Amino acid sequence: MVRYVRRLMHKRAFRQQEGRFAVEGRRETERAMKGGFRLDTLIICPEIDPNEELRRMFLRLNPGGEVVEVSAKVYEAMAYRGGTEGIMAVGRQKDHRARWEELPDEPLLLVAEAIQKPGNIGAILRTTDAVGTDAAVFVAPLTDLYNPNVIRSSLGTLFTQRVWLVSRADLAEGRRLKHFRILAATLQNSRVYWRENFRRGTALAVGNEAEGLSEEMRALADGFVYIPMNGVADSLNVSVSAAVLLYEALRQREVGTKSGDG
Repeated sequence: MVRYVRRLMHKRAFRQQEGRFAVEGRRETERAMKGGFRLDTLIICPEIDPNEELRRMFLRLNPGGEVVEVSAKVYEAMAYRGGTEGIMAVGRQKDHRARWEELPDEPLLLVAEAIQKPGNIGAILRTTDAVGTDAAVFVAPLTDLYNPNVIRSSLGTLFTQRVWLVSRADLAEGRRLKHFRILAATLQNSRVYWRENFRRGTALAVGNEAEGLSEEMRALADGFVYIPMNGVADSLNVSVSAAVLLYEALRQREVGTKSGDG
């Protein structure tokens, strides 16, 4: 078991081959269960955290699931993090294909293309969770969603919201079906983001940390927005850009401001 869990933690190809993932930490494990993920095995180190409540939740939500108790030494051999929490689980990955029919009218989406760093994917997911977007949509990410650093940096919100993996063609089909605009965050031919009307159905698109959005994604866009930069830096971290744009959308939608004129 130790070798199997470690391979799930460290090897993307093995996670994909098995269709499984390993999650570490009480909060993340609990959110995976509450998000409807099927967990096969709950691993508890009683010396660190006996957590009877989580054990009961696991057995209630995962009939036939196995609870394995391990020593602190065995737990440390499996753990990915530097610290110890005493709780891990192995579960089955979900199907992350888009289901456009699930979206409400006038949806708010965040589209992230070719994101490379797990921490940025996790931070984006924390923001989409906080704002309450209708889906977090990833186009050709350069790391997988079940990377332990994605799970950790998302605080387990990966498990509790719509997270979709799509191609650009899929995104275009979603726009046709649900009639939302795609607004690309880029400097070229763009206008300041707060002048857009985000109360309409909108997919806000941000791009790769180094290269930004691809030409193909820009060609797909219905409009372009930029975030003013008044210092010497010419860009923000991609997760920060996503947060700025999404919170303006949230402000307009919740307050009903008339600032958007698009």
